[in-house]
Amino acid sequence: MQSNGKDISIYLIQLKNIVYAFIVYSLLENIIKDVEAIKNDFNVLLSYSIVFALVITSIIHWSISVRKLPYYSNIASYVRYAVDFVVAFMYIGLVNILPSLKTITDYSRIPELIFWVSMVFVAYAIWDLIRTAEYHMLFRDWGLTTNLFARSIINGIFAVCIYIIHILSSNIVHGKILSQNYITLPLILVLVLIFIYRIIKNKIKRPEIPDPP
Repeated sequence: MQSNGKDISIYLIQLKNIVYAFIVYSLLENIIKDVEAIKNDFNVLLSYSIVFALVITSIIHWSISVRKLPYYSNIASYVRYAVDFVVAFMYIGLVNILPSLKTITDYSRIPELIFWVSMVFVAYAIWDLIRTAEYHMLFRDWGLTTNLFARSIINGIFAVCIYIIHILSSNIVHGKILSQNYITLPLILVLVLIFIYRIIKNKIKRPEIPDPP
């Protein structure tokens, strides 16, 4: 079954690219301002690396995904696009947290940073679930539906894993376990998980829109 809606991706991508350009500009501006802190503190470097990797890989993979499986002029696509902007605001929030991490002896906001990374993955899962339902209604292709649903489950798993790391980082910062010297560990774990996530998502072959009957 073909969609009766018009493919509106080109217009939405152009608007989203403007937002992404602003986010990347803000991130690079913070990097330039905080270059000394980044050079002197490995945890600050890791924090910037996490946000940079999250944003840049998202831009690349979102663009590829939307070109293969576009937005249509239906309610589900507009809701999905609204989630895109929720994620964009989360990225802006993460970028704004970064300058507060440049005090070497105070890592109190690192758990907050990791928490919002986990929430980004929750939003990814919601986005994929909406797309799964939308494309199932449009095409009734179970192979496509299964592929998209698997992608959503992966997002959810990584959201849970990163949230657990958030709890670990919070306990470290507040001295409940170990000490602040160990805050490097959760940051490394989050950064590694972001790259593992992208590798796994790339291993799952991106589906094609089914041919019309």
